[in-house]
Amino acid sequence: MAIVDVECSECGVTLQVDETVMGSTMTCPKCKLPFFVEPAGAYGLVEDPPRRLSRSPRSDSGSAAVEPPESAEQRRIREQMERWAGAEDA
Repeated sequence: MAIVDVECSECGVTLQVDETVMGSTMTCPKCKLPFFVEPAGAYGLVEDPPRRLSRSPRSDSGSAAVEPPESAEQRRIREQMERWAGAEDA
């Protein structure tokens, strides 16, 4: 029975476990969350994960995030909310 290093996919702590538990799920002793047991570094395959679009005008790269066009349903809801806000101000 060999001991291998595994990494918790939730908190990133490196643990030493018996190789017989590879491919199963275990609870991390640090964060207490379940994770799938794979070799350490298995989750570091992507250097920079894709970033979510920000609704703020400033992003980390210094340029504004491009938001998708507003749908008809979104426009209807936004206009209704603006009417309600205007009615409260009056």
